[in-house]
Amino acid sequence: MGTSVKKNIIVLLPLILIVSYVNADDLIVDKKALSQYKTDDHLLFDAYNSNSDKKCCDEVDLSDNAPILGPHFTQEAWIWADDKGDDLHRKIMGSEGSTTRPPEDRSPTISYHYNNRRDDNEIRYGFGYGGSSSIKVTVGGLKTDNTWTHIATTFDGTNYKLFVNGEEVNNYTDAAGLTPLPTPVKFIGTKFIGKIDEVRMWNVARTQAEIQETMNDTLSGDETGLVAYYPMDVNNNWELVDHSPNENHVTITDDVGYLGTYSVEIASRYFSDDCPGRNGPDGSLDCPFPTIRSALDDVQP
Repeated sequence: MGTSVKKNIIVLLPLILIVSYVNADDLIVDKKALSQYKTDDHLLFDAYNSNSDKKCCDEVDLSDNAPILGPHFTQEAWIWADDKGDDLHRKIMGSEGSTTRPPEDRSPTISYHYNNRRDDNEIRYGFGYGGSSSIKVTVGGLKTDNTWTHIATTFDGTNYKLFVNGEEVNNYTDAAGLTPLPTPVKFIGTKFIGKIDEVRMWNVARTQAEIQETMNDTLSGDETGLVAYYPMDVNNNWELVDHSPNENHVTITDDVGYLGTYSVEIASRYFSDDCPGRNGPDGSLDCPFPTIRSALDDVQP
């Protein structure tokens, strides 16, 4: 069992001179530091709704124009999965339906599962192909929670592979010769708890080398086979921008479920080559957090 460290968050206010003793574990927040960082937006999925302490169901609906992936495809995303919560099947991307009993018309889907009884992470992926039949592949023993992790699946008609941080960790070959039913990949983050960024969908099976080459870079949007690309930018209409040729921009709005109102939030990560160690804010006087939210994200784990 680890020991916890108490961290104070100290907010520097403009026009006020603060003279105090700052401990090594204290975190400094200074809004004026915003200009010293580059930013990258991502989706933030909360575990709770806006008016109760019950678990909610944040998700992004890509509309009826969501891409349909054919016999060959690739799905990619960066995720930060929060290990808080129950044994939820947290969808990274996919269509409607249970991941425990996947329906035969399920689109290619990737989900994250945290089993708090075993303290184990699983990635589950698969698709439905009709005739009351579907594929569900479960890969356990993965350390993918509380850290940014790149997840990708590829299917070339024979090999159905899972990659974690660009490395192949599983190849399922029993799907050889099968084709997913033409069901749109309509949702991002259903019941997810954490953060999702750089969602990419392709109608080609990318190689490991291709995944590794671009997983840390921003795409141009005109890459061969790219059918959906959400780096989580928003336009003036508060739409999540699809940078692929399909331009399936979708509005981020509050929705109402039986547990109350819920919505996905756009949050930012901050970067700077001038900050040693983490290349970003660490709460020091030289590299303070620019927002209280960014400081809270740091201490939450």
